[in-house]
Amino acid sequence: MPPKYKSKQAEDWLDDNKTVSRSNRRPKKKAGDHAESVSRDDANAIVAEVFPNQCRVRWVETGEEFLCPYRRASVWGHSGRDLRERAPVAVGDWVVVERVGLHSGIVAAVAERRNRLVRQAPGRDEEVVHVLAANVDLLVIVASADSPKFSPGIVDRFLIAAQREKIQVALVVNKIELCVRGDQRAQVNDQVNDQPWEVYSKLGLPVFEVSAKRGDGLEILVNFLRQKVSVFCGHSGVGKTSLLRKLVGDDFGDVGEVNLVTGKGRHTTSSAILLPAIKSVEMSEGAGIEPSLPTNLIDTPGVRAFSLLGITQPELLEYYPELNQAGCQSQDCTHLGEVGCAATGFSRHDSYRAICESLV
Repeated sequence: MPPKYKSKQAEDWLDDNKTVSRSNRRPKKKAGDHAESVSRDDANAIVAEVFPNQCRVRWVETGEEFLCPYRRASVWGHSGRDLRERAPVAVGDWVVVERVGLHSGIVAAVAERRNRLVRQAPGRDEEVVHVLAANVDLLVIVASADSPKFSPGIVDRFLIAAQREKIQVALVVNKIELCVRGDQRAQVNDQVNDQPWEVYSKLGLPVFEVSAKRGDGLEILVNFLRQKVSVFCGHSGVGKTSLLRKLVGDDFGDVGEVNLVTGKGRHTTSSAILLPAIKSVEMSEGAGIEPSLPTNLIDTPGVRAFSLLGITQPELLEYYPELNQAGCQSQDCTHLGEVGCAATGFSRHDSYRAICESLV
């Protein structure tokens, strides 16, 4: 069992309203004081979960897992980015572990990253970021058909963050049983055109309608996830952990309910975690792929907000191609209320305006 922490730093794994006292923050490292990254070929483990001052790693050769402290001078600042990361390692990082005994070790170095999914750290200043996961092939945005209501705003924020890092994206709409019941399931293809997530299919995004409760659509989703490192993100309460339980077939995490007053979910996952690799024959059967090749899934805490970093309003418009093609009177229209703007009423226009206001 991983250790339990009660410090304020540990609490900001959650999206709550608490702030972290400046007196509890670690001193900022000096400019240029960065550890060197190593090649991924040199790594012998992958970070499965992160705690204050240590992490749980998965040994590549055997799959065994154990807690490791890290040499701060060897790993802090390895990413070489301007913004300081809340922790020196992230789930999905490939690391060099020096074994100490049979069931322990020390993280001595971190490999270069292909990408990272990042947001501003809750309760921290603007210079501190939270890396949800690193080195991922696919971002799976989990939303719900209802309870809580489908939210284009959070979907767009995750979508933009992934596109900036060149990460493939898929949208999974869970709890489909709440809007399609009984024998109506056969008519779902006709009904999807009336649903708010249909716009993402038109944008070329793979969209999967599933029910973690009934098992609808899971087989198609599992085949899509095959041989990828996929990070699952979404609003609190959309059923992400329940969905992952169905996919992994393992008893992990706590499942919570939606708050009937606020309509928002309660947190059940407190930190990102690399789940046991899926190696089932069912995933590979008939596809010409060896069953032994793993499919790795990363669960992340449900969020109530997801802030975009390092993006300006003009850059934001690049991620809304349908607004640029709306046929406005002015070619320089920003779609923020100008006379002759034809984008008003588009499915994602409200989402675009809300994100623009948050960037000011």
